[in-house]
Amino acid sequence: MAKKKKKEKKKKKKQKKIKDMTWGECWKWCLAMWKWISEEQPESKEGWDDDRLAVIVELKDKWLKDKWLEEHGFTGKDRPLEGCFFCEWNDQSGNSYNCNNCPGNIVDKNKFSCTDYDWDYSCFPRKFYRKLLRLDKRRREKGIRGRRRKEKTGQ
Repeated sequence: MAKKKKKEKKKKKKQKKIKDMTWGECWKWCLAMWKWISEEQPESKEGWDDDRLAVIVELKDKWLKDKWLEEHGFTGKDRPLEGCFFCEWNDQSGNSYNCNNCPGNIVDKNKFSCTDYDWDYSCFPRKFYRKLLRLDKRRREKGIRGRRRKEKTGQ
């Protein structure tokens, strides 16, 4: 009986919650996902096209399911908001959908937008990934850290 309880405790410790994501994990996982997407999406398929968003959403879902959820001890219910680690971080800071606390925005001093004409994530995943790499380099060089996240209240 005592051995069973120890095993159950170990299993519980392994399972993380997306709300426990650290600033470093947010960047690491975002970069890993966009690296994979930029490698999966042929360059010839990049550009402005109404169907492009559906393809990128499908690739994000595939990466989350195949490469991230199980590997990191998450369940299918514990997905980042919009399939985006930056959106999830922003939401956990109490800024749902206004992007004030988006990690890209924090590093880029409120100039970053994932839908910017020059690197829109849904049309130009390679450019978007390169933009994230530049921001990550700046983040590391300047030691930029995310703002302290607010605890969610019972809303």
